[in-house]
Amino acid sequence: MVNMKLLNLYRTLSIPADDEFNAFIDLNEKFIIFSVYGRKDDNGGGDLYVNRKNENGEWMKATNPGITINSKALIIALYYS
Repeated sequence: MVNMKLLNLYRTLSIPADDEFNAFIDLNEKFIIFSVYGRKDDNGGGDLYVNRKNENGEWMKATNPGITINSKALIIALYYS
């Protein structure tokens, strides 16, 4: 049996890219940060992207936080505190 909630989350998070990896989900499940390699809007070889929940608790599309976090270098890991 397919878990529709999980399938809908995957469809929301899935973005056209070569690879998605190293996901971090905050303790309150309000946002997800993950690495993506090969997306057209990245700043280098790979960047971190963020998904957030809206006020209705639905996942929004992934966004690139820009050069404040990312750079022209390959970003593949995240340390969060």
